[in-house]
Amino acid sequence: MKKLICLVLLLLNGCIARYKDISRLPEYSSLIGKHYVLTSDMYISGVNAPPGYGSEIDYYKISPIHPTWSGPELISRHILSTNNILTVKNIRKCTNCPFEDRIEAVVTTHPYIPAINDVPVRIRLKYLFSADFAKQTD
Repeated sequence: MKKLICLVLLLLNGCIARYKDISRLPEYSSLIGKHYVLTSDMYISGVNAPPGYGSEIDYYKISPIHPTWSGPELISRHILSTNNILTVKNIRKCTNCPFEDRIEAVVTTHPYIPAINDVPVRIRLKYLFSADFAKQTD
């Protein structure tokens, strides 16, 4: 019965993930301003968020090359090379993802990528904390 209720709530809530800033929580505040260097190549994908799926990029998502993903929201995809540095600007948590604890960092990239200046760049914390993808530099 609980699963049915969760499914109904999920359908009523829509498929759009909603986030809240949790940067001020003690367990995350120490991450702000930290630098992480990529230890492997990763994709940086331009995403158009629903509704409507247009051609504008609403945010960039950094994710592993394997496995990959696709869909109408994918606008562009490039490789962010090993040794690129990510600086954490803030931490966000999904508020309507009942089946997973989705926490992500909004970051800047170094070297600076001018094309992504006006939209957020996101990466899940699990990738920042995985030696397979990144390591802290400070």
